[in-house]
Amino acid sequence: MRVEDFIKRVRVRLKDEGAYKRYSDDEILAVLNQEQNIIIYEFDMNVNYFSKEVNEEDNTLSLPKVMLKVVHSKLDNKALKLKNFKEHITNADTSLHLISYANMQVVGVVPKQRARGLLELWANLCVFHNDLNEELFANDLFVNLLLYGCLRTLLQAENSQASLQKLAYYEALYKKELASLKDINSRVKEENVFYSKVNKV
Repeated sequence: MRVEDFIKRVRVRLKDEGAYKRYSDDEILAVLNQEQNIIIYEFDMNVNYFSKEVNEEDNTLSLPKVMLKVVHSKLDNKALKLKNFKEHITNADTSLHLISYANMQVVGVVPKQRARGLLELWANLCVFHNDLNEELFANDLFVNLLLYGCLRTLLQAENSQASLQKLAYYEALYKKELASLKDINSRVKEENVFYSKVNKV
């Protein structure tokens, strides 16, 4: 689905299709990007792989986009525990670990004196649409969840009693759809575990 078509769907639900629209395309697009990135985070989508040889002089890895979550990381094939920057500076632990910096676009191996080897990182990155003609990142299975998320966020800016009732309605729909998709996602993972083909060696 194109971004423009999705925005039209949002406007139909909001009854915001007249000559004097309450929301601009840019406002809806900003909310769309926010809600879609929540979905990307929740369902571990858009996982990218990065690798770099690190050393004491160069112990950081810069990512091309904002990172939502580190899925896995390792140095020379050994798993690295992730700590946020605050935890790193307030904890005297000197074991080798990975830290994420406040801009969420740079990670580093510390203590840097021991940062030697191949750093491998799997992380899911944000997706930001800028063009109405782009295809949504989220596939059709997640369109309703994205729609309900956008509607509840947009309705929070309105103060009428009718808007508050709609907000509660879409909040309930969002929670129900989220639970349903998490159940589907869980079942798919279980099937991959229990029903995968066994290869004899």
